[in-house]
Amino acid sequence: VARSGEHLVITDTDHPLLKDVADKPDWQPVKAMLCFPLKSAGEVIGVFNMALSESQDITEETLHYLDLLASQAAAAVAKARLTEEIRASRDRLQAILNSINDGILMFDMQGYLLMANRRVEDLLGQQLTHYVNQHFLHILRDLSSRMPGEDFFSPKNGVSIARAVRDNPGQTSTREYTIETAQPPRVISEIALPVFGYDDEVLGRLYIMRDVSHEREVELYRQEVSNMIVHDLRSPLSGIITGLYIAMAETAELKGRDGISTLESTLEVSLNSAEAMLQLVEQILDVNKLEANEVPLILEPVHLPAMAQQAYEKLKSTAITSEIEVTISAPDQLHPIPADADKIERVIINLLDNALRFTPQGGQVRIEIAADGGTQQVSIIDTGDGVPLEIRERIFERFFQGAPHLRKRGPRGSGLGLTFCQLVVHAHNGRIWVDDGPEGGAAFHFTLQNTSQS
Repeated sequence: VARSGEHLVITDTDHPLLKDVADKPDWQPVKAMLCFPLKSAGEVIGVFNMALSESQDITEETLHYLDLLASQAAAAVAKARLTEEIRASRDRLQAILNSINDGILMFDMQGYLLMANRRVEDLLGQQLTHYVNQHFLHILRDLSSRMPGEDFFSPKNGVSIARAVRDNPGQTSTREYTIETAQPPRVISEIALPVFGYDDEVLGRLYIMRDVSHEREVELYRQEVSNMIVHDLRSPLSGIITGLYIAMAETAELKGRDGISTLESTLEVSLNSAEAMLQLVEQILDVNKLEANEVPLILEPVHLPAMAQQAYEKLKSTAITSEIEVTISAPDQLHPIPADADKIERVIINLLDNALRFTPQGGQVRIEIAADGGTQQVSIIDTGDGVPLEIRERIFERFFQGAPHLRKRGPRGSGLGLTFCQLVVHAHNGRIWVDDGPEGGAAFHFTLQNTSQS
């Protein structure tokens, strides 16, 4: 029956299928056997057997009734199996989620909580299991009463998040907040992303919460140490530089004396080194101020092609010495945009200097400026070896040295130039990134908003 998928009626006790049991006492009353396949989606998932003590009771009506009974039994077995598979899958998923060190919450598109792992309960210091299948606004109201003062869990904030998800269900969002009611207080980095089905339909929203308290403490300590070093070094270095300039002026009065040329060379090397160190200190100070939003932007109309030309003039000698061709291209009649001229020029200088350092002798660097609706984009493209894919996400981090072995010339950088560029562009509400250039080298791009476009 299992092989054929057809029912079988046995009324002969001498049937080969019964010969092994026909002589056993328990089988003496059996005069007939009815066997029906249990089918689900065309597949035999079992066999339903019935033993009868009277063979004459078998009628077409009986067979039809048992056939229907077998169909219903098959549906029940299939449903039970599916239920068990779903339960087992859910339990496995919950076990996996509970073993993850990040807090995880999952809501459906109607806003009802589907799943929460143990880690999120540890992070919030609240039991969430009893909130499953409840609407997130109810959950927020309840949590707000349990965690007073935590604005990130306020229903008003939840309504704003719900509207943003409704308007753009496929978006990914991030936020960071501190849970003051936790002991000790925790800094949480949260990312919310859509959950897609097989047909790319958005099924729900997944919230991943990570405790970044230690990272923020380390970062704060690093910034405090950096600020302390900067302020402690700035004044002494300024004094050293002033003293060196005075010493060089005094040597001018000693021209022609023995050893004066050696003294002048020594003073010049010392002065260059001190000024380079002071420049590094100033870079750190600029980055610190930009990160703290303590640097006001002085906005004025800026013509990007002219600014790119000014940046090139300051690095022209390096390009000529290295036989690197630098070209600047931009649309005709490109209108000025509001920006902080000094800072944007430093951004272009940093990116161009970076391109010249990593471009081989005889290579090319292109500065391309384009307008696109409400933005203007500056691209610095070189013919060097490019930025390895695995470090592109870290290339703008403070003090990160990206692939120094690929540098063709110039001293090793401080690891602050690209950090400064990113902070300045972000302060202008722009965007900066790196990808591959057409020739395989690096292509750095940044955009600035054009709020004065007519």
